[in-house]
Amino acid sequence: MLFWNMHDAIVGSAVYKENERKVCEEMKKRILTAAVCVPLAVAVLSFCPVWVTRLAVAFFCCVGMLEMLSALKLNHHRLLTAVAVVFAAVVPSLDQLGGTTAILTAVAIYALLLTVVQLLFNQTLKVERLMFFGTASVMTIVPLGMLAHLCAIPDHGRFYIYFALIIAWLADIGAYFVGTFLGKHKLCPNISPKKTVEGLIGGLISAALFSMVGAWVYQLVALDALGLQINFWAVALTAMVLSPLSVIGDLICSVIKRQTGIKDFGNLFPGHGGVLDRFDSLIFVAPLLYVATMFIPFVSSAYL
Repeated sequence: MLFWNMHDAIVGSAVYKENERKVCEEMKKRILTAAVCVPLAVAVLSFCPVWVTRLAVAFFCCVGMLEMLSALKLNHHRLLTAVAVVFAAVVPSLDQLGGTTAILTAVAIYALLLTVVQLLFNQTLKVERLMFFGTASVMTIVPLGMLAHLCAIPDHGRFYIYFALIIAWLADIGAYFVGTFLGKHKLCPNISPKKTVEGLIGGLISAALFSMVGAWVYQLVALDALGLQINFWAVALTAMVLSPLSVIGDLICSVIKRQTGIKDFGNLFPGHGGVLDRFDSLIFVAPLLYVATMFIPFVSSAYL
């Protein structure tokens, strides 16, 4: 009995050390990837023309579409892949072709082409799989493409795209740390076991605080000299409303991964996964922020 207890203790210790080593390696990958990608993203968003941002977003849309095709095991259909990738490449520029009308038209044409693909390959392509792919691809790729639409908004587009990224990513970071140290009540254990109610609240507060910090920086750098003023209350309230929706985007992509039996959609970002793993929290944030900019005066004259 003593021998077996010692054996179990040794094996348990070895497993613990191995798991700890894997966690450390994964964390190193995440930090290194962030150290490379964050400055590059800041440089592109802050100093490059809008068309460069459109190209970058189009690239991510195409990669994300390929990830979705691969996840649903549809990437061997060449015609389907071609239709999907062309749609993904066009989405970031639809605002130049007519805004909402262009988006609806593109989605309708995309649905029509998917229907044609289904009719041509009806013997080998299951209709329920193609319909699920069509829904999932529109739900993920169109919002991702709308990052370019946000950036192209006249005068303050760069602020809006940063605003969207802060809401999605800083809320996620805040939720992670609050959930790790204070989390007790599971939010949805069957989908994402690590998410907690406390983490959700922490993410909401983090999104509001960091959004206001980002708005303050933008105020100092770009607006003071123009006599313009950020509406900080509007920024904070919008962040608090949209940050829970970033969690919903994360969760729906987690459901897709669980049901397709994959850990990550891809490996474009070592330690973070693929494009859809990194941008899933923007599924609802980007389009709703784009709509919000039409009705909420985030920037106004300082003299009003």
